[in-house]
Amino acid sequence: MKTKRLINTSKAGPMKIKDRTARIIGIPLVAYVMHLVFSKTQNPDAGFSTGFFIAFLHTFTYWEGLRQIWMRLQARMPHYSQTGQRIIYLTISVLIFGMLATAAIEFAGKLIFGWPCTFQMMAQGYLIGLVPTILVIMAYESVYFFHSWKEKVQEAEALARTQLVSQLEALKSQLDPHFLFNSLNALASLIDDNEPAQQYLSRLADVYRYVLLSKDKDTVSLKEEMEFVDSFLYLAKVRFRQGLEVKKSIPEELLSRKVAPLGIQLLVENALKHNAITQNQPLQIEIFADGDYIRVKNEIRPRAHLEYSSRLGLKNILERYKILSNKPVEILNDQIQFEVGLPLLSS
Repeated sequence: MKTKRLINTSKAGPMKIKDRTARIIGIPLVAYVMHLVFSKTQNPDAGFSTGFFIAFLHTFTYWEGLRQIWMRLQARMPHYSQTGQRIIYLTISVLIFGMLATAAIEFAGKLIFGWPCTFQMMAQGYLIGLVPTILVIMAYESVYFFHSWKEKVQEAEALARTQLVSQLEALKSQLDPHFLFNSLNALASLIDDNEPAQQYLSRLADVYRYVLLSKDKDTVSLKEEMEFVDSFLYLAKVRFRQGLEVKKSIPEELLSRKVAPLGIQLLVENALKHNAITQNQPLQIEIFADGDYIRVKNEIRPRAHLEYSSRLGLKNILERYKILSNKPVEILNDQIQFEVGLPLLSS
């Protein structure tokens, strides 16, 4: 049985924090400071050992519990753009966890050690505990924020390098735009009475114009990209005639979403390059929306003699989407069909 293979190209997981030394030193240090500052109001009759133990128990529980909550929130919302959302959830978690942890410690202390436990003492302990909690959480969030900011800067630089390489590669092979368009206009005047040829030239000009206009853009709307794909498919169908069948299914409301320019077209072009196309066995290509993805799927019918390919196109798409989105590009190959899913971007 042939198995499916899913390639996940998402970015590395959330940042791994190295805070062991900070916890070993910080928890007893914060507990000691909290005991010195608040022992007279919270536990005036307790000795130093008992008071420090109570402060240490509160500090340890708050620190370790909220650290786990913070790490889970960071894992679920790791992206730089999700900082505000993560802080809101973190604030709510701090307030709720603080109440539960304080109540649990106070009741446990009363049952096990016979410590006094009143609602007023629990409320004071809760409010006092928020002080070191907020400071520690701010420290964690600040470290992560600057880590994410640094990654964002590096991603912008990487995207700029990728675009520069693409532009240099394009410059190696492209003609002067004015020369090409003037040549197309001259050719159009020579075939003025040939409507199919006129239409072909018009679509060819649309394709080349889009390539020129989009080469400096990080993203374009799905509507713009699909109009370009339609022009490209028109040219392909003139070449392959009945040997090419394309089915498109994209809801109108998704056309305002963003994609990387030339990405969908490149997937279609790869299908044409690597598969046999005949009048008797048309190559079927599907372009369809699936949730937050736009997918391109085709049958796998390897050619006996492949056209030349630099094999850089798909790799370039993967690298661009690593920078543009925290969602993976999905590649599915079951040896019968080949499918690539590109994440739809919000902006």
